[in-house]
Amino acid sequence: MRRPTFALLAVAVGFGGILFLPDPSSTNAQQLRSFKAERTDAAGLAIANVSAPSQVAAYERFEITFDVTNTVAGNYQFPYDPSPPPGVDPHDETYRGISVDAVFTQDDWKTVYRQPAFFYQQYLDGGMKPGPDGQPQRWLYPAGAGEWKVRFTPHVAGSWKFRLTARDASGTTDTPPRSFNVAVGTKSGFLRVSRKDPRYFEFDNGNVFLSPGLQATQQVQDSPSNTTAEFAELQKNHISLLRIWISNMYGSAWLRWRGRRNIHDGYLPRAGILPVHDSVRSRDLMALSVKYPEDWFDCCYSDAGAAQAVKPDTTYLISVRYRAEGITGPRVQAFPGYGLVAKILGRGATSCSEPGSGEVVTTYGGNAPDWVTIQGMWYSESNDYLPNLGIGLENVTEGRALVTSISVREVFPNGQLGPEVSEEPSMEYELYFPDRALRAMDEYVELAEKHGVFLKVVLMEKNDLIYYKLDDNGTFVIGRQDNEDGFYGLGRGLNKTRWLQRAWWRYVTARWGYSTSIHSWELVNEGDPFSTKHWELADEFGKFMHCEVFGVSVKPGDSAQCPCQHPNRHMVTTSFWHSFPGYSRRTGTGFWGNPKYPNLDYADVHAYISTSAAPEPAKSAMESDAAYYHLWHSKQYGSWKLNTPVIRGEAGMVPRQGSTNDFAGLGLQRDVRGIWYHNFLWASLDSGALYEIYWYTVPHVYSPGTYNHAAVALSLHNFLDGVPLNNGHYQDASAATSTPGLRVVGQKDLVNSRTHLWIQNKAHTWKTVVDSVTVAAISGNIRIGGFAPGRLHRLDWWDTYRTTGQVTSTTSIRSGADGILTIPVQNLATDVAVKITPDVIPSRPTK
Repeated sequence: MRRPTFALLAVAVGFGGILFLPDPSSTNAQQLRSFKAERTDAAGLAIANVSAPSQVAAYERFEITFDVTNTVAGNYQFPYDPSPPPGVDPHDETYRGISVDAVFTQDDWKTVYRQPAFFYQQYLDGGMKPGPDGQPQRWLYPAGAGEWKVRFTPHVAGSWKFRLTARDASGTTDTPPRSFNVAVGTKSGFLRVSRKDPRYFEFDNGNVFLSPGLQATQQVQDSPSNTTAEFAELQKNHISLLRIWISNMYGSAWLRWRGRRNIHDGYLPRAGILPVHDSVRSRDLMALSVKYPEDWFDCCYSDAGAAQAVKPDTTYLISVRYRAEGITGPRVQAFPGYGLVAKILGRGATSCSEPGSGEVVTTYGGNAPDWVTIQGMWYSESNDYLPNLGIGLENVTEGRALVTSISVREVFPNGQLGPEVSEEPSMEYELYFPDRALRAMDEYVELAEKHGVFLKVVLMEKNDLIYYKLDDNGTFVIGRQDNEDGFYGLGRGLNKTRWLQRAWWRYVTARWGYSTSIHSWELVNEGDPFSTKHWELADEFGKFMHCEVFGVSVKPGDSAQCPCQHPNRHMVTTSFWHSFPGYSRRTGTGFWGNPKYPNLDYADVHAYISTSAAPEPAKSAMESDAAYYHLWHSKQYGSWKLNTPVIRGEAGMVPRQGSTNDFAGLGLQRDVRGIWYHNFLWASLDSGALYEIYWYTVPHVYSPGTYNHAAVALSLHNFLDGVPLNNGHYQDASAATSTPGLRVVGQKDLVNSRTHLWIQNKAHTWKTVVDSVTVAAISGNIRIGGFAPGRLHRLDWWDTYRTTGQVTSTTSIRSGADGILTIPVQNLATDVAVKITPDVIPSRPTK
């Protein structure tokens, strides 16, 4: 196929015969802006082309689209700050941001709700196409100049108004108010802590939120069709709570550019970046270190992310900006070329340091004391996706290169360059949020809304190398010890670390905070439980997400609680690497429920069997008894009396003396009937009210082609449907049994004379089933007190293994003179559930 020719704007010969075009990566800010609107004339900052619907239903997304022109901002993803902390240079365009907001009112400006806006990169959507690995994936290609959006969800019907405001270093501009109408909707609203019973979550309309939880198996950037299939399965079985991580969207914790050795430090892939000083420009910046011979750093890095869309029959300019020292070669004399080079690697290939491997697409870069760029043209031919791109030191005997950007841009016939195709073009990961990942999250949230799934979203990684390399005073750590607690910043204070984090939190709120399918924001996965700076950061996170992001100030320091009740406010929490205890009023110790930190909405604890705080005999019992695994922890956390819900954000049935990675250690995969999951979920009827999120969705809950235990949740949902557990009256059933072989779990509402129970033959565990141990049926009596004497009650008995929600039989009993119900149980081999309600005795017809 003949390749088209292009009128290139300018050329020059550089080191080693390198062909230079106008450098598209001369500053990272230029890369990040791509085709974003520039100042067009001498006029001031302005908002134009505002578009919004005239009507929306309550609890549905109201989206405003518009342009901002004549801004002096250099980074549209960062807010404008007239007094930033040290290290955030307002004269550096990579930090020079813009704050755009909408202000809403439902009562003619007596009450106002501020909602931040965000800059939106448009994409061409080509649907599903086979990727380089042959598997279909979504073809999305950046297009257009981009636009601004506000997403807001009005919570009440009626006439509303809004106006837009923008502020940058040049000044402020506002739009005139515009009106829209909000119709009555059908959604239940946002999730909150229950007003009457803080053990539970509820929706704005007062309906209780009850659901088992799972870790997502499809991550945000996976195929939408796979995510749709997962969500459909969850919806079918009423598993509504899903924990996902989007910590790969900001920072370097899960960066695309991975070393050829694929080394992991803990669970995170090693980030090959480090800060360096640019003496010419008196600026520190992050760069990817490429080293030969290899030490901590690799000699070759390749793109480990999902393949990036390109257009067929199109020419692309691939540019790598770097500086280097000590490069010598060639190592293999038969190949005279050596130095830093970009290559197209074969499928699955990770090495680009050997001569003859892959397709070289740039010229070789040698030693350079200042930043220079190697470039080359790549023609896509029939490809819909960019094949595996790598950069490395090829055929050298030694040397190091520091790379600040890896750019891939379409070359138009007139020589102009198109938008940035590379999802992560800059190694300064602290300065931008990759647009393609943000677009994927849009779709993920929309699919969750469609399928009734609620997302507990993990926002950040405490071990992100960016924070190790940022000192608390705002400078980069260069040539000295890492700041291992850098993620926590100054605790209550504002430094560069916190400023960057807040920019991300603001963006998250602007783009996805509108959604009723966001259950909550989780600051970080498993931070340091013993760091008071972590405790303070978590509370400051709550202050920001509840108040400050909406323009409402909060008092500084401990015990200051956000007073704002913004309709799009979401719950917040953090998590620790073990089940850190609740606050004790007697000792004044503990975090959860501590009055110093009132801006966390609920407790999040992690406890696998192996990491549980339970004594060894209890942990040994948990290995075979999944119900006990839940009940012990639910009772323990319930004893903290936090006045908030508690979620076990990570639960896992693993050997007590194993690691959390030993998911096969107990042999749970032998339980193809899912007895463990059945008992684990039905035990959650207890009064501890612990919400569970199970970690090993695959292979413990699902094992493709072998079993799927998700339907257990459907049977539990049908049993609890209509039970108002959050009405403030439910308490532990306090049931007594005539035989220790019976386990009774449940709650009673003595005000309304209602009770629900799960009754189990304790010997019927997953272990006895898979080991083919005969379980003897058991009989006995259950006694529950506190009822009105002599009152007839109806007992609806449920087969817990059916998913249809049918009552299998109905009986009646009368409470004794002492108010005790005595419930007989006959020949119970497995388990059963029962709902107890007052029985209405029909009056006899009169003659």
